[in-house]
Amino acid sequence: DIIFLVDSSMGTIIINAVREFIKRFIDTMPIGPDQVQVGVAMFSTTPKMEINLNSFNSKESLTSALARIKPKPSADVNIGAALDFVRTNMLTAESGSRIQDQVPQLVLLLTSKKSKDSVQQPADALRRKSVLTLAAGSKAADEAELKEIAFDDSLVFMLKDFRALLRNPKEIISPLTTLSGVVVTE
Repeated sequence: DIIFLVDSSMGTIIINAVREFIKRFIDTMPIGPDQVQVGVAMFSTTPKMEINLNSFNSKESLTSALARIKPKPSADVNIGAALDFVRTNMLTAESGSRIQDQVPQLVLLLTSKKSKDSVQQPADALRRKSVLTLAAGSKAADEAELKEIAFDDSLVFMLKDFRALLRNPKEIISPLTTLSGVVVTE
């Protein structure tokens, strides 16, 4: 189960690049209720669930749902609240999470700003649930803060711009697939 937690304040061009990155990831994965499930939440000051883990069972339906996600301009982001939202609203059986079945739970945070709220407790709460959190940041994102969030420092990715994900998606897709235990053949 993989949840993409996306800073919705990044603007249309960057959100389009992130959306395309997620689509490329979906294209490489076996998607389905007994395979890889994908969820998407967007956040700025408040988080919003866009795609639940159990909402879509096919690549096609997931991809069309992705296309409907819109950026929401905001000066600030609350990453701590967004991490808590994922833990309490998306990593539940009702939302399709298979955490109680020992299916690996991954969260990939993508942000371009430093959080206005504290990330320490929400990140620790995810770790206590054995959730593997990866963090990718660009522009004004705080690398030290992303290291607090990520399961391991090697799972923090600092990019000049998220459009770089489209030029080299393997940098992040590779650890995602390794951690999820999925074997991908190209």
